[in-house]
Amino acid sequence: MRSDHNHLLYDVADGFNGKGFRIEGDDNRAVSNRAIESASHGVRVTGDRNRLFINHATANQKEGFRLDGARNQLVSNVAVKNGDEGFRIRDGQDNTLINNRARGNGASDNEAGIRIQGDGNKLRRNAFVKNAGDGILVREGAESNTIIHNVALGNDGTDLVDENLNCDGNDWSRNKFRTKSQDCID
Repeated sequence: MRSDHNHLLYDVADGFNGKGFRIEGDDNRAVSNRAIESASHGVRVTGDRNRLFINHATANQKEGFRLDGARNQLVSNVAVKNGDEGFRIRDGQDNTLINNRARGNGASDNEAGIRIQGDGNKLRRNAFVKNAGDGILVREGAESNTIIHNVALGNDGTDLVDENLNCDGNDWSRNKFRTKSQDCID
């Protein structure tokens, strides 16, 4: 979608030679769509204020869901067995992720259930389980993120990782995990 105020409902992108779905516009809605075995990302969002509910990204070669926009909401989406991260907030900021699931993502130990590279993002009640790398990874330079009430267990790397010294204002609290990278994480 390259325009604004659209609704994408119950569509399937199976085996595309690129991204399954790409949302470049603003204020769009995507509900109950499936991106399966695409040669790139399952779903890539470069626009702002988009809302994605109950979408599935399965066995895509890159990330299941990638956010490069701002103030987007992802609720109850599922990323399974994608080649890179289940979810990645690359250049995005002020995004909200609630009740999403990432399981079995990553072809190597460099991928995570979710990788956060932007500022001001909020993660609540998500689950990042049995991914090839870390469960939740906040990269160095990503600040003012809120990570509360999430589950990160059984990942091949560390369950919760903040690469910033003393977490740089990232709020980690009430998460369920076994391993963490530093004491400022809870």
